[in-house]
Amino acid sequence: MTCSRYGLCLWPYTHAPTFMHIPIPTHTQVNLTERGESFYNPLLPDIIQHYRSMGLLEVSDGATIIPLRTTRHTLNTTTHHTPNDTNHQPQHTTHQSPHTPCTDFSQEMVMVQKGDGGFLYATTDLAAIYHRVYVEKAKKVVYVTGKVYGV
Repeated sequence: MTCSRYGLCLWPYTHAPTFMHIPIPTHTQVNLTERGESFYNPLLPDIIQHYRSMGLLEVSDGATIIPLRTTRHTLNTTTHHTPNDTNHQPQHTTHQSPHTPCTDFSQEMVMVQKGDGGFLYATTDLAAIYHRVYVEKAKKVVYVTGKVYGV
């Protein structure tokens, strides 16, 4: 067997034992179609173009990213004096109020193409979702990723 990448040669040997241990309950009516990441490789340039045409992409330090405007809860800081405070220093208490509007916006992003043209796992995930929605016409998609994305 000749493979352009060593990992693709090993994939059949790791795939079967992994999937043997993932039970799929029969009562859920889940249809499982197994596709490796390489199935989506031909779609990756089109995925980039799709998101570019939607105006969602930006270039940052040579890499193509999708910026995500995220909100974080604002922490309220209250200063008060306690009766037993001999130093007369204010005591600071920080609490989080569910009724306080979020005002701290930060820019987070998902990188979809490296500066050298390479693609990332996130790009493959976007291609998989795109394929399910636009090609397979899925009505609902539940897509779980690892914590590695961090956003």
